[in-house]
Amino acid sequence: MNDTSRLLSSDIVFWGERVAAHTEGLTEQQFLNDDLAADVVCWCLRCIGEAAGALYRSNATLRSFDPALDLVKAYGMRNRLAHDYGGIDLGVVWQAATVSVPAMVLAARQVIQRGT
Repeated sequence: MNDTSRLLSSDIVFWGERVAAHTEGLTEQQFLNDDLAADVVCWCLRCIGEAAGALYRSNATLRSFDPALDLVKAYGMRNRLAHDYGGIDLGVVWQAATVSVPAMVLAARQVIQRGT
């Protein structure tokens, strides 16, 4: 694994842990009613997506590494959050934050450990 891939995988872990910290103890309904939590989680998801897009472009080996490391989907979420200002569905954001991101963090940790 090159240094760029290691750094980008580490970014996914870092921002994913931030998502977990900002959603800890919240129910979906609390999240949907908490503008600050929603804004912060959206920012973290954008950062994850940016790292995922760069990782996808820089390391073809990772494209089939683990389905949970869905770099294309994460980058797509980043684009949606960055450019679809009025159409963001916070229910989808919640699902990403509580299901997809934890799985992606585990997969990114495996990438780092294996040196893939």
